Amino acid sequence: MKIQASLILMFIFSFFALHQCAKMSVKGIEDSNIVITSNCVQAGCFHIFKKDCWCCPGPDRKCWKDKASCDAICPRPPK
Repeated sequence: MKIQASLILMFIFSFFALHQCAKMSVKGIEDSNIVITSNCVQAGCFHIFKKDCWCCPGPDRKCWKDKASCDAICPRPPK
Protein backbone atom coordinates (compact mmCIF):
# COMPACT_ATOMS: atom_id res chain seq x y z
CA MET A 1 0.00 0.00 0.00
CA LYS A 2 2.84 2.42 0.85
CA ILE A 3 4.64 1.63 -2.40
CA GLN A 4 1.50 2.33 -4.44
CA ALA A 5 0.92 5.63 -2.63
CA SER A 6 4.56 6.62 -3.19
CA LEU A 7 4.34 5.79 -6.89
CA ILE A 8 1.12 7.79 -7.30
CA LEU A 9 2.67 10.75 -5.49
CA MET A 10 5.79 10.61 -7.67
CA PHE A 11 3.60 10.38 -10.79
CA ILE A 12 1.58 13.47 -9.78
CA PHE A 13 4.73 15.40 -8.89
CA SER A 14 6.31 14.52 -12.26
CA PHE A 15 3.30 15.82 -14.15
CA PHE A 16 3.30 19.02 -12.11
CA ALA A 17 7.01 19.57 -12.87
CA LEU A 18 6.44 18.85 -16.56
CA HIS A 19 3.52 21.30 -16.61
CA GLN A 20 5.66 24.05 -15.02
CA CYS A 21 8.48 23.48 -17.53
CA ALA A 22 6.03 23.66 -20.44
CA LYS A 23 4.76 27.03 -19.18
CA MET A 24 8.24 28.56 -19.27
CA SER A 25 8.98 30.72 -22.26
CA VAL A 26 12.12 29.45 -23.97
CA LYS A 27 12.23 32.57 -26.14
CA GLY A 28 12.55 34.70 -23.00
CA ILE A 29 15.58 32.70 -21.93
CA GLU A 30 17.27 33.01 -25.32
CA ASP A 31 16.70 36.78 -25.55
CA SER A 32 18.71 37.60 -22.46
CA ASN A 33 19.36 41.19 -21.40
CA ILE A 34 22.88 40.38 -20.21
CA VAL A 35 25.50 42.43 -22.05
CA ILE A 36 29.14 41.50 -21.73
CA THR A 37 31.07 44.76 -21.66
CA SER A 38 34.54 43.32 -21.16
CA ASN A 39 36.43 40.13 -21.87
CA CYS A 40 38.89 40.87 -19.05
CA VAL A 41 38.69 39.56 -15.51
CA GLN A 42 39.92 41.28 -12.38
CA ALA A 43 42.78 39.53 -10.59
CA GLY A 44 45.36 40.05 -7.90
CA CYS A 45 48.77 40.66 -9.46
CA PHE A 46 50.74 42.95 -7.17
CA HIS A 47 48.99 42.34 -3.83
CA ILE A 48 47.79 38.97 -2.58
CA PHE A 49 44.43 40.01 -1.12
CA LYS A 50 43.64 42.91 -3.48
CA LYS A 51 42.39 42.62 -7.04
CA ASP A 52 44.55 45.29 -8.62
CA CYS A 53 44.92 44.32 -12.28
CA TRP A 54 42.92 43.13 -15.30
CA CYS A 55 43.77 39.90 -17.16
CA CYS A 56 42.72 38.05 -20.30
CA PRO A 57 41.03 34.77 -19.37
CA GLY A 58 42.66 31.54 -20.48
CA PRO A 59 45.91 29.64 -20.05
CA ASP A 60 48.12 32.43 -21.50
CA ARG A 61 47.13 35.02 -18.93
CA LYS A 62 48.33 38.50 -19.89
CA CYS A 63 47.60 41.24 -17.35
CA TRP A 64 47.49 45.04 -17.25
CA LYS A 65 47.05 47.60 -14.48
CA ASP A 66 44.06 49.26 -16.16
CA LYS A 67 40.93 47.80 -17.72
CA ALA A 68 41.10 49.91 -20.89
CA SER A 69 44.46 48.42 -21.93
CA CYS A 70 43.19 44.93 -21.30
CA ASP A 71 39.97 45.52 -23.29
CA ALA A 72 41.98 46.93 -26.21
CA ILE A 73 44.22 43.85 -26.50
CA CYS A 74 42.20 40.84 -25.26
CA PRO A 75 40.12 39.22 -28.01
CA ARG A 76 36.36 39.14 -27.60
CA PRO A 77 34.75 35.72 -27.21
CA PRO A 78 32.77 34.50 -30.25
CA LYS A 79 29.00 34.90 -30.04
